[in-house]
This record gives sequence, C-alpha cells and structure tokens, in this order.
Amino acid sequence: MRYQKLNRFSDSEFQRLVGVPRPVFSEM
Repeated sequence: MRYQKLNRFSDSEFQRLVGVPRPVFSEM
C-alpha cells in the first residue's frame, strides 16, 4: 500500500477506517 494514497483521507477518516492514528500507523 502506498501511503500517498492515504493523504486524501483526513486524520479522522483515516483513524475511523484503520482504527489507529496515522502517526502511529506510520511507525508500525
């Protein structure tokens, strides 16, 4: 998965879809 595609989502949408905040997801 390319992280650039996720930039279209707001942080709230990203957290709702993935279940974790984006900074935490990036460190995983």
